[in-house]
Amino acid sequence: MRQRTRAKNQVHAALIRNLRPRQPMRDLFGTAGRRWLTAQTLPIDEQETVASCLREIDFLAGEIEQLEQAMALEVLGDEQMRRLLALPGISGVAACTLLAAIATSRASPTPATSSATSGSTRVSASPVRPTGPEERQHAVVARHARVQCRSHSGWT
Repeated sequence: MRQRTRAKNQVHAALIRNLRPRQPMRDLFGTAGRRWLTAQTLPIDEQETVASCLREIDFLAGEIEQLEQAMALEVLGDEQMRRLLALPGISGVAACTLLAAIATSRASPTPATSSATSGSTRVSASPVRPTGPEERQHAVVARHARVQCRSHSGWT
């Protein structure tokens, strides 16, 4: 996902560097947006950059689709994940992320560590922060899962 976002940002940067107007459509990388992109007059090196980024975006979109299909099969094959999917705002990605975060927090030895890995900042009115690199990574994963759930359900 990051690589695809980086490639899209490079296309936008090429347009900005050459003082191109903002695209009239919402999705620059959809069919209408790509037609608009090809109509823009850019220097040769910028044209090559844009073309390269578009090829990379297409390739990565195919890879992401394959991974999402494999993940969907895993989600449908697991009873716990199917239960999570019944909740509003939980996608297959969020279900996988939540179960992974829960599994790692269960492995934590103390309740304080467990809340630290789930992203909580307070337990019994005393601040608890993730201490090790592994705990910080679990907090990031849990925070990402919460953001994904909110974006899929329309929560703010």
